[in-house]
Amino acid sequence: MNEPNETNSTGTAGSARAASTPHPGLVRLPSGAVVVAQLFCPNGHNLIEETMSTRFKWFWGIAFEVKGKKKSGRVILSPL
Repeated sequence: MNEPNETNSTGTAGSARAASTPHPGLVRLPSGAVVVAQLFCPNGHNLIEETMSTRFKWFWGIAFEVKGKKKSGRVILSPL
């Protein structure tokens, strides 16, 4: 599969879009892989972060904050 040049609002490229899935936040690629294109926390915040530092191939990463007793940080997960 060639790397696409443009992405749509779900973070997927036109040539990468494929068959529908049971959930509108998921996109199934021709390879059979499933991409998480929409993900929200219980408060409704979008967890898909659309910045170049959170891209995996041509898909946006899933970002969230974690806090411990002494430290806090950010976790970025691959949407694939």
